[in-house]
Amino acid sequence: MDWQFFRETPVSKKIRELAEPVCASCGVDLFVVEVTQGRGRAVIRVMIDAIGGVDVEDCAKVSQRLSAALDVNEPIRGPYNLEVSSPGLDRPIRHLADAQQAIGAKVRIETGEPVEGRRRFFGKLLEVVEDAMVVEVDGRRICVLCRESERQETIRKARIAGAPTKEFRREEVRSITIMVGVLIFLIVLGVLGWFHLIPHI
Repeated sequence: MDWQFFRETPVSKKIRELAEPVCASCGVDLFVVEVTQGRGRAVIRVMIDAIGGVDVEDCAKVSQRLSAALDVNEPIRGPYNLEVSSPGLDRPIRHLADAQQAIGAKVRIETGEPVEGRRRFFGKLLEVVEDAMVVEVDGRRICVLCRESERQETIRKARIAGAPTKEFRREEVRSITIMVGVLIFLIVLGVLGWFHLIPHI
């Protein structure tokens, strides 16, 4: 079963139904819709994505068209702020298909019921099985189950916490390369300085 980690409310569902054709008309995909309550007004967060990514112009175009659709259909009462953005590196994990793509990345998971005495986890995603995500936390493998019944653990929220491990490895290789280059430069500088001193000996 493809578990869904985003709980859709009647309001977010209405906004999603308005946002999907708007995104399609702008040549992007709707990633997720979140509706939260801020200070005195609601906050509608719409994340969009596309092959090759999205830019500021894509976000502005979707924001303008969706804002007009929201004004006409009024799916939410009272004042609100509309935020349109890309999912970014810290993108939400919507379902296990997303989680499968995030194996090797650092993730944050929140459960409805305690798992081994805790509800929040931060660690490396090691594996995704049919009904669970296996995470390495403080050197331990922890299997966090999706809900199968009301009594079993539930993954309420999951989010990628930065780039996948392979990206960190690239950064490590780049840092090592820079360090080696600096070391070689210092060695050459030292050798040149030594030869400069030879005539004075």
